[in-house]
Amino acid sequence: MRLSPVLSLHGVFAMNALALALWFPRIPDVRAALGLDYRVLSLCLLGLPLGLMIGFLTAPRVTAALGHRRTCMIFGVAYPLLMIVPGLAQTPLALALALALAGLAMSNMEVAMNAKANLVQEALGRRIMSRCHGLWSIGSMTGALIGGWFAAQEIDFLTQQIVVEPLVAVAGLIFAAALPPGRTQPAPESAGFRLPTGPLLVLCLLPLGALIVEGTMLDWSVLYARDILGSNPFAASMIFAVFTVSMGLWRIGGDWLTELWGEARVLVVSGLAMVAGLLLFVATDSIWVAGLAAFIIGFGAANPYPLAISLCHHIPGKSQEANVATIAITGFTVFLIGPPMIGFLAAEFGLPRAFLALIPFAILAPLLVARGAIAAPVRQEAPR
Repeated sequence: MRLSPVLSLHGVFAMNALALALWFPRIPDVRAALGLDYRVLSLCLLGLPLGLMIGFLTAPRVTAALGHRRTCMIFGVAYPLLMIVPGLAQTPLALALALALAGLAMSNMEVAMNAKANLVQEALGRRIMSRCHGLWSIGSMTGALIGGWFAAQEIDFLTQQIVVEPLVAVAGLIFAAALPPGRTQPAPESAGFRLPTGPLLVLCLLPLGALIVEGTMLDWSVLYARDILGSNPFAASMIFAVFTVSMGLWRIGGDWLTELWGEARVLVVSGLAMVAGLLLFVATDSIWVAGLAAFIIGFGAANPYPLAISLCHHIPGKSQEANVATIAITGFTVFLIGPPMIGFLAAEFGLPRAFLALIPFAILAPLLVARGAIAAPVRQEAPR
């Protein structure tokens, strides 16, 4: 039975996230195995976003040459298998390099699957982008629970990756092969990254706060639950899972919310929810209340990025691959800021105060909306 374009896209997004999320619940175990403090760990975590950013410079050309479907097939296999390599690391430098290598492969998936989702969305004449990212969050939740289970069973990280990641690669290949084919084309001169200006610059700024909050929850929420709340490994992974479930649910409903409220109101409510959730997260010593806070943070962080990706397709004069790559590389820059910022602030002031430092980023999108900065990008509406 052949999958529909939407279902195959959902599978590609979910497997992309699952391959990555297996790593996050095991960060405390890798940290302990290598004897890393917060500062060194934060520098190691830079490897993945650094690899992503370097890959984004060439990913539009790779995607244009191979086509979206073939790119997803190739890197849908390569990327999960490369996520095994961090389990082999014996030094901080080796860990950072292994994560960077995985990030290089992931960048091609990020551009290809988002560009393909925009094309399918346009062909259908209705929004599907938030739902695709919702399935990414569901895949992330699944990976977190699997990683948390392996951690609770005291199975080492390398064994976990050798067992699970090849299965993810096979599933990813099946879903990618079911995508509707598209024609390859020579990479246009504008296919690479360019410094954003005008409406594209606004769309690059809109999701920055949500992305840095999301990145912090991905990298540090399990450590927070274990080090600050004293949770066991599986309970700590549940904080991560609640966060990703919330993001998934609200992304699945994000297209409907945007139809109902409009882009501006969704962005304002998202920013305020992140602020409220972060305040609650650091104010409690209860794992249950922290879970509620993680759910609220997930709601806030869910939709700014898929909204920006969806709207960028309607900016004239550039290829959609170039627009996606520009927003992605600008957005993932915050991952270069986030891990060391949280790590160094945690080392000086503790993790709770480090999390509070995210609040100025969380209110970035509401401030842009209040100043009328998104009027130009949303004037060219996404397909309904």
